[in-house]
Amino acid sequence: GSLKDIRQVLGDLINTLGKVLNQDEEEQTEIVDQLNYLKSVIESNASLDAIKREAMQVISAIGRIAESRQHTHQSLLEELTDKLKSMRAELSEARREMERDPLTHLYNRKAFDQQLLRTFELGKLSSQPVCLIMVDIDHFKQVNDQFGHPAGDLVLRQFADRCAQTFPRRSDFVARYGGEEFSIILQETAMDAAGMLSEKLLQAARNLRLNYLGHELRFTVSLGIAELSVADEDAPSWLRRADSALYRAKQAGRDRVVRGLNI
Repeated sequence: GSLKDIRQVLGDLINTLGKVLNQDEEEQTEIVDQLNYLKSVIESNASLDAIKREAMQVISAIGRIAESRQHTHQSLLEELTDKLKSMRAELSEARREMERDPLTHLYNRKAFDQQLLRTFELGKLSSQPVCLIMVDIDHFKQVNDQFGHPAGDLVLRQFADRCAQTFPRRSDFVARYGGEEFSIILQETAMDAAGMLSEKLLQAARNLRLNYLGHELRFTVSLGIAELSVADEDAPSWLRRADSALYRAKQAGRDRVVRGLNI
C-alpha cells in the first residue's frame, strides 16, 4: 500500500492503456493503407475484373486486421482489467493505512472523528443505543520520564491489544484518540453493557505485567462513558459528556470507570 507500490501499479496501467492506443493506431494505419490502395486501383485504368479481384483482396485483408485486432484487444483488455483490479486493491490498502495509527494499528484520530459524526447522525435516526467510551492511561508521562519513549510505546501497543480483545465485534470502533488517550464507539450497546465491558478493560489493564529491559511495567486506566442521548445537539456535545465522565474518573482517584449522566 506504499506510494511506491501505487506508482508502480499506475505505471503498469498507463503502459497497458498505451499498448491499446498504439495497437489501434497501427491497425487504423493498415486499414487506411489498404483503402488508399483500393482507391488507387479504382482510379487507374484497370479492368473491372482486376478491380473486383483487388477489392476482394483488400476486403479480406481488412477482415484479417479486424480479426487480429479482436484477439489483441481481448488480451489487452484482460491485462487492463487485471491492472485496474490491482490498482483498486492498492488504493484501498492505502486508504486503510491512512485510517490507522502506525504504532498501535488501531484507528487514528481522523478516522475516529469521521466515525463519531456518522454514528451520531445514524443514532439520531435509530432507536438503538450507542455508547462512547473515552480511556486514558494513568500517569503515562511517568513511564516515559522514568524508562524512555520505547517503554511508553510498549505500554501503548500492549494496551491497544487489550482494547481490541475486549471489543472484538466488527461494529466496535476502537481508536487511538491521541497520546495516551483511546476512544471506543459501541453500536447497539446500552450503558449497562458498556459499563461491564469498561470494567473488563479496567481489569485487563490492572492484570498486565510488562517486562521492559528487566523492569516490570504496570499501569492502570481511567474510563468515562456517555450513551448517545436525544438531548445531544451534535457529535461534539456527546464527546464532551464522555470526556467529562473521564475527567471525573481521574478526579476521583483514577483506575476506575465513571458513567456519564443521561441527559
